[in-house]
Amino acid sequence: VYLRAMKTLEWMTRATCGSGKYDRDLWFPGIDGAGKSFTAKNICNTECPVRDICREYAITFPVALTGTWGGLSRYEIRRQRVIRGLHVDSEAYAWGLPNG
Repeated sequence: VYLRAMKTLEWMTRATCGSGKYDRDLWFPGIDGAGKSFTAKNICNTECPVRDICREYAITFPVALTGTWGGLSRYEIRRQRVIRGLHVDSEAYAWGLPNG
């Protein structure tokens, strides 16, 4: 069930961040949005029914993601990838742009 959910992305339709209850910008706050990021992480960790699937998706996705996913910041996601020994392409590399 878990792997099927990861492949179909159906779980995203049940995510709290996409429910319309909150401003989606909370999950993608930009450089000056530390407070928004904290709020998004709190919502994920206390309200979202698909947090675990979302978190695993972000950690194992082959391209670096921005924003808050599964209650983790992009830095926390990166740390989990390092711990697991996962390699992730940069966004530039994934889109065929020069990397670095």
